[in-house]
Amino acid sequence: MISKEHRKEKGNALFLILIAVVLFAALSYAVTNSSGGGGINKEKLVLEAAQIIDYVTEIRTAIMRMRIINDCSDTDINFAQPQVGGYVNPTSPTDKSCDVFDINGGGMSYKKPKDEWLATISPLPSNYKEFLFTGQSCIAGVGKGVDFNCWNDSDLSNQELLIFLPWISKEMCIHLNNKLGIVNPGGNPPQDFGSMWNTSNLKFVGTYTEDSAPWYGAANDGLLSVCMEGDTQPPAGTYHFYHVLLAR
Repeated sequence: MISKEHRKEKGNALFLILIAVVLFAALSYAVTNSSGGGGINKEKLVLEAAQIIDYVTEIRTAIMRMRIINDCSDTDINFAQPQVGGYVNPTSPTDKSCDVFDINGGGMSYKKPKDEWLATISPLPSNYKEFLFTGQSCIAGVGKGVDFNCWNDSDLSNQELLIFLPWISKEMCIHLNNKLGIVNPGGNPPQDFGSMWNTSNLKFVGTYTEDSAPWYGAANDGLLSVCMEGDTQPPAGTYHFYHVLLAR
């Protein structure tokens, strides 16, 4: 027969086990919410942001290499590739020595932007899930462009060759700026003061034009890379990353 004292000790042990189970469950819940789902997502975004920056930097390096080794001029660069049309440069050498996405030129492969980089938008805008290559903008403080007015000073020799990753998520935009050491004012990406690009002369096919300028004030003068919220074209509430491939 089990003594009263033994039953009491057994009951106490079960109570302590139940307390331990409850505490363990609470701890697991706290860890999951603080560093589980959200933490893993943040870590993934940081890694993906690094991949984006590495990729655009590799393209910039490939262009520099073509200019040095293959003697490609700033108007010879060709971004033609089978995945996205509209980039055939008719003045580029026929031997493809100035083709970014050809083994005889830059040797790069075109990578389609990943879904997890992008904002959810409906209906889908133009150039969604594309890298955009354009020669229609001047970045103040980069190359010959002294100030913001370089985008409309009738001097086409100071327009930069840019790559855009448009229509990305706000979270990705923030992480890109963090990775680049660029301040996100109030925790939000800086906002453009006008139009980052114009729908005319948008894709680079060997000519430079004065149509737009990604700019949010003196803070981004001289920056080769930054992610910004749109303002006019593209609109506010959308986020876009640019990187200077060739400063002129």
